[in-house]
Amino acid sequence: MKALSVSIGSATSKGKKAINQDFLGHQIPAEPLLTTRGVALAIADGISSSPVSQAASETAVTSFLEDYYRTSEAWSVKTSGEKVLKSINAVLFFKQYNDTYGHASGDEALQKIAMMLSHTIQNSTNLIARYGGEEFVAILPNKTAKESNLVAQNIMQAIRLANIKHRMSDISDRITISIGIATRTKGESSDIDTLMKKADIALYYSKNQGRNQSTHIDDIEEMKDN
Repeated sequence: MKALSVSIGSATSKGKKAINQDFLGHQIPAEPLLTTRGVALAIADGISSSPVSQAASETAVTSFLEDYYRTSEAWSVKTSGEKVLKSINAVLFFKQYNDTYGHASGDEALQKIAMMLSHTIQNSTNLIARYGGEEFVAILPNKTAKESNLVAQNIMQAIRLANIKHRMSDISDRITISIGIATRTKGESSDIDTLMKKADIALYYSKNQGRNQSTHIDDIEEMKDN
């Protein structure tokens, strides 16, 4: 059978702009994602009256293309797209923070969050690290699902106590945190990539349910079973 060949281009009837507030992106993945998820195209319609619309449009598109291919294989293409679009709001929320208060304040806020996380899970065997952008990852050896959920609740309480103002947020006037949790029991064969993907799915769920909450992957799987 002949392999599918895809060509992608773009054009505009208005001519090339000096500054284009819109952004167009695409991704053609390798197999097996090409078969299960297909080719992804995304366009963000920027707001010409906003001086930061160009950067926001690019962030929305690149975030979608990166996260779309990280969603659960059990989700349909439509479900994956919808869930990723909702979760992108969290990225844009922090971008709004930078745009409102300045990048220096944004960096200071992330440093304060990192400090609160470190103090909350302080232990010689635990690890907290910045995972990219406004995301952090915590590795908690020898913790059960119940213990991990308790740590997540303590982290959320610590962020509330940090009391970092965010007047542009749609859910609170303070910075909040959404958490996804996955655990691996002793003897389980799943690798670290699988574990991280499960944590990603749980994080998407927390964001899709309104953010400012934590979710364990087992809770999602139990709801599916019921």
